[in-house]
Amino acid sequence: MQSRSRQEVDWDTAVRDHNARVVASLLALSVPIHQADELASQAWARLIEQERAGELTEIKLPGLVIKQARFLALTWLKTREREVGLSDDIAQASADPVRALIARRDVEIALRVLATCSASAQAVFRSLYDDPPLPHDVVAQRVGLSVQRVRQILCEVRKKIREALEKTS
Repeated sequence: MQSRSRQEVDWDTAVRDHNARVVASLLALSVPIHQADELASQAWARLIEQERAGELTEIKLPGLVIKQARFLALTWLKTREREVGLSDDIAQASADPVRALIARRDVEIALRVLATCSASAQAVFRSLYDDPPLPHDVVAQRVGLSVQRVRQILCEVRKKIREALEKTS
């Protein structure tokens, strides 16, 4: 966890270093990937605005941005629930402390699995889950692989993460 004073924040680096973890925490709440990316982006934007306005005395990353993103996600889930007439189960499960612990565990497992992958697989995964996510062809060009190989790596990493999560369930 990084703690930075207002004068030292390099937001580009902070987003690059921590956005995958933020998105993963939202995915653990069952937020769809496209919405998780959007909510993570909103969380970063809010923190940057607050920092520039002098409203933040201490910035601990990634905890602060994860907390902001999860707040936005819970609000989004409640709004979505009302809009589509779903039961209260989604929002209640997301706000449940036990579920929050399970979600945190799932994120930690996913990050551990990602750490066991090759450097190129990690680069591909992070690029595709970064904010904003890069198109597959751009990632392929950056890492020097074919688009097909980038997609294959993404599927392989997702499978490893799914299998690890299933073992702990």
